[in-house]
Amino acid sequence: MRKDAAVDLAPGHKVGLTLANPVMPAAGCFGFGKEYDQLVEVETLGAVVVGPVTAGPRRGAEPPRTLPLPHCQGRMGETLPPSQGRAGEVLPPEAGGSTS
Repeated sequence: MRKDAAVDLAPGHKVGLTLANPVMPAAGCFGFGKEYDQLVEVETLGAVVVGPVTAGPRRGAEPPRTLPLPHCQGRMGETLPPSQGRAGEVLPPEAGGSTS
């Protein structure tokens, strides 16, 4: 087994985006990461991908939020979920979060 699982997700970027490993839950599945720290060792993940973070509350998309795609027997979903407006609480100060 390979011990070094580091991966650079943005090799062409001047700074890059190197993660300790490529394992990340899908967007929004782990909330802001704190919600699952008793069930999963969040530190072992490469990243936690959060859902939308806005400065103020935002309503989600109005129903219906899905569109049938009969040609492939599937559905397309609207991805504009509501946001509680917690950017100041969850973002670090350098990204616009609260300093208190």
